[in-house]
Amino acid sequence: MAGEYHSLKKQQYLNLIKECAHSGKNKREWCSEKGIKYSTFMRWQALLRDEVAEQVMEQQAIVPVKIAPPASGTRIPDRSSRQEVEIRKGELSISLPNSVSAAYILEIIKGLS
Repeated sequence: MAGEYHSLKKQQYLNLIKECAHSGKNKREWCSEKGIKYSTFMRWQALLRDEVAEQVMEQQAIVPVKIAPPASGTRIPDRSSRQEVEIRKGELSISLPNSVSAAYILEIIKGLS
């Protein structure tokens, strides 16, 4: 029974937070109009944010990436004066010397996919 009550309260908090977000008003103004203490509203928001963060952390896993050492073979031609190759995915950035083989770079890209 207590679990259901907490779930309903969290849903109520979430609905109010969404209503505030869609109101076009800042949080303090919206809380004042609704008769909700700003500190209480912020506590609800922190509670829900922390709960979501815990759920995300539980779902994350370390994924091993196997990369073979550079094979002797095709080298990336020096098309410019750049001395390195940069691979980016989201906030991750990997810089490699431009002498690394194309096969090695392909393995890195496959590992990031």
